[in-house]
Amino acid sequence: MSRKKLEDILIEQNLINAEQHAQALAEHKETGKPLLQVYLEQKFITKTDVARALAKQINVPCIEKITEQMADPQLLGKVPLKFLRQHCVIPIMFEGYKTIVTANPRDLQPLDDLALLMSGEVAYAVSTDDIINDAINKYYPLETSKEMMEELKGGEGDDLEFGMGPLEDKDIMEQANDAPIVKLVNHMLLQAVK
Repeated sequence: MSRKKLEDILIEQNLINAEQHAQALAEHKETGKPLLQVYLEQKFITKTDVARALAKQINVPCIEKITEQMADPQLLGKVPLKFLRQHCVIPIMFEGYKTIVTANPRDLQPLDDLALLMSGEVAYAVSTDDIINDAINKYYPLETSKEMMEELKGGEGDDLEFGMGPLEDKDIMEQANDAPIVKLVNHMLLQAVK
């Protein structure tokens, strides 16, 4: 039995109509953009609609919120943060099962890699990239300061210096908008809250 196309599921669930589909199909043929991307750009559907349709297509749950109880620090601690961010996946406990939540269930390699790391029986679920990234940012076990600094230095163009040199207002304003600095401060605030 063949799997239903995602656009058929979206039409079946009245998330897009035939006219919107035809319009998106024309743009897809003209630009070469993936059909799903066109639907999203035209605001015919939301990322949540896509996650629900993907979940229905592959017959897995759609996770619309990842709570602190679902985010098991022991599971998260087994997986490098970079891997979770790069592949937009997160291991959680859902209905008593180790569950891998992904925004892209078609990318099987990271799912298989994560299943091996988790050992034992694993279930799968779908969510949006926003929900997964928010959960990673909120619940990933706190890193040591040294690991955090190594990750920050690993970024492109990150030349962070920590010292007591003279600072000008202009320097502070430039650094305030620098993503690694923002990331470090957010991490420190998160540690303080926990």
